Amino acid sequence: MHDVIADHPLAEREGFREALEALAFDAGRVIMKFYRDDSFQTADKLDGSPVTSADLAANELIQQELRRLEPSLPVVSEEGFDPAVDRRQMQSYWLVDPLDGTKEFIKRSDEFTVNIALIWRRQAVAGVVYCPAKELMYTAWAGRIYRNRKVFPSQPRKSDKVALVALCSLSHQDEQTEKFLSERGIETRKYLGSSLKFCRLLDGDGDFYIRYTPTSEWDTAAGQAVCEVAGFQCLSLPELKPLIYSKVDIRNPSFIVARPELIKTLFPEC
Repeated sequence: MHDVIADHPLAEREGFREALEALAFDAGRVIMKFYRDDSFQTADKLDGSPVTSADLAANELIQQELRRLEPSLPVVSEEGFDPAVDRRQMQSYWLVDPLDGTKEFIKRSDEFTVNIALIWRRQAVAGVVYCPAKELMYTAWAGRIYRNRKVFPSQPRKSDKVALVALCSLSHQDEQTEKFLSERGIETRKYLGSSLKFCRLLDGDGDFYIRYTPTSEWDTAAGQAVCEVAGFQCLSLPELKPLIYSKVDIRNPSFIVARPELIKTLFPEC
């Protein structure tokens, strides 16, 4: 799946990746100003999830700049999302979470990210995940991975030689995840916020990321793009089918992210 970006018109445009990374950095700078000054305001959205003035400010900047960079591509963002818009009719568009991990932002855990993904034919084919508090940026573009804007050979754990390490949500722990891990004898868990769970797989901090609690497409697209270019699979549960986008419902199914050989180990029945 990760080779699809080669077919996208933006793949060959000189300097576009760098412009996208610069935009993520600028959005992170906006967010960090609120974070350092402790000057943000918080409200609850209709679904009960929190939104802050930092989310809204970053969203305004990202949408404005993406439209300037490529006017022909629509922008779908968590902030201002219109469920009446039929994304199935969009062959390609930007999918944005201007501040992923708002709960972590409010709790001041440093584990929140800017997510900008490029959707093409229902796949997340490229994207940027930027954690401004940790100054970490991961980019998937034209079949390559970049870490802090330099080509990055991912270093996944050698899971066949050591006890498996699961990456789990810091703010959304649940019984289904615990049951899955317990049944497979997986004792070591690392709890992280936002899309960092995807990216930390590339650094070798864990073997797989599993998620049963609800997420939306903008929560996963950029991280999935990064992982798939690095050779991981992002599969729905229990079907074990590739996670796709532009669904009628913006919500994702449960999913797991792991290397193909580990998927076979965790799900021998399939």
